[in-house]
Amino acid sequence: MLKLPDARFEHVYSTINNWPIKKKFAARGVKVAAALKAAGVKDEAKCITVKGEDGYEWSFTREQLLETKRYYFPGVIEGDPANAEPVEPLIAYEYMESSDKLSEARADSLCLIMPQANVNEQTNHTFVRGVNGIIVTVDDPGKWIAAAVSPPAGKITGGDTVKLQHKEKGKVKMYYTLDGSTPSENSTLYNPSTYQPGLNKPIVIDKDTVIKVLVKGFGKYDSDIAEYHFYIN
Repeated sequence: MLKLPDARFEHVYSTINNWPIKKKFAARGVKVAAALKAAGVKDEAKCITVKGEDGYEWSFTREQLLETKRYYFPGVIEGDPANAEPVEPLIAYEYMESSDKLSEARADSLCLIMPQANVNEQTNHTFVRGVNGIIVTVDDPGKWIAAAVSPPAGKITGGDTVKLQHKEKGKVKMYYTLDGSTPSENSTLYNPSTYQPGLNKPIVIDKDTVIKVLVKGFGKYDSDIAEYHFYIN
């Protein structure tokens, strides 16, 4: 594998986990795209699952893993997207967590390193350590189900709050708008933390409001946009 043309790659990677904690990884390894190409993976592939020896695994759509432009953000700690450098998903055989020095990378069990598409994207939970298999299928991964709201849409008392809900809240991120625009990954993130619920702030409704919500997550396509109308009593 290491003898494949352009297969090797080394770089510093930026990432954020689900706490959320921002950090960097110095990593050296083989590009995922090169490994899959060498294995004969065809364009018809739709879902790619990376498995670890401890049973941990994570799935991606083909677009997420192989086609989306991804970057190292030197200013990830400050949330600064400036000076982004293109990088690719990597199966690393040498790496060092919380380091921005390639000289500190050390041999370890194979690890999937997934870079960020934007400076706020959380990718660290998709890092699979002890990689021992990659499963590729042509099955349609489908879309994430839309977010729900509590209380239900309709009349509400001014100053009350609305919570966004999802059955897979540990795997997805919910982005919303209140101004009528279509939400994207650049919109307000409702659930920045899986482990600190206090960081996931309910939405205060103090006037007639339309909440639009997009659900994004690795392993499936984006949800349909959910739209909820609230009217002040």
